[in-house]
Amino acid sequence: MFIPGITSLLPNAYLRSLSAEGKTLQLRAGVTRIGRTSDNDIVIPEPSLSRRHAEILCRNTLTQGTTVRTYYLQDLSTYGTTWVFRANVWQQIHRQEIPLESGMKLKFGSTRSQTWEFILEDS
Repeated sequence: MFIPGITSLLPNAYLRSLSAEGKTLQLRAGVTRIGRTSDNDIVIPEPSLSRRHAEILCRNTLTQGTTVRTYYLQDLSTYGTTWVFRANVWQQIHRQEIPLESGMKLKFGSTRSQTWEFILEDS
């Protein structure tokens, strides 16, 4: 949804690979689909990923006249192989939706899969 003068002020969000190639991918407003097949927005061609592995959801909330953009990670994988690094340990999420914070580390598939960092630009 585009709201002139408001949407343009909202921060953008990215997933940055922490592997040697280090690519950075911008997330879509709405839903960004992650998986191993080409019909996803972000394709990670690793056998440990499901075809539709996870989604990153963006929701705009209007609070006291201020629009706030919040991002959530939802695991869609069959075996719950989406991982989040918090409290100094990798935690497996299975069919859960969790809020994302800038700097949060993520893995999709195996614990040996590449690490991604969620980045939220400052507004």
